[in-house]
Amino acid sequence: MTELPGNHTAAMVDAVVETFENLAFMEPEHLTGERPSFGETAIRYRLAITSPFAGWIRLTIEKDLAASIAGTVWSLDPAEVEDQLCRDNIAEILNTIAGRFMKAAIPGDQLFALGLPEPCEPEDATAGAGATYPFLLEDGLFRIDLVI
Repeated sequence: MTELPGNHTAAMVDAVVETFENLAFMEPEHLTGERPSFGETAIRYRLAITSPFAGWIRLTIEKDLAASIAGTVWSLDPAEVEDQLCRDNIAEILNTIAGRFMKAAIPGDQLFALGLPEPCEPEDATAGAGATYPFLLEDGLFRIDLVI
């Protein structure tokens, strides 16, 4: 079994904060010691890590918060954000987080490869070394899970 990189928490928190600040002009707060749960309406996307180790990163977010983020990014009222735009926006955020995380978590001269973001179900949590990174953004919660 592959172990998580030693700096995984700092690398993930920095990747999440930088991504939201740059793409959505929002600043999430990392919540330590919490593991929020989400209902069936939550949006869930995962992205495979294929090299230098196998695993995945999953983003789970409340649907209302996802619509608020998309509304901010696209200058729309959250109520006007269509479901597909909301999902596409979350997939792009996950893709950016994953790239930033991998760049920070592995040695600078090492290459990495990622898959494409894809919708997933809550049961898609698989065995392996893992970490959960919960965040508060505005009045909503989201969570990043890393499994390798």
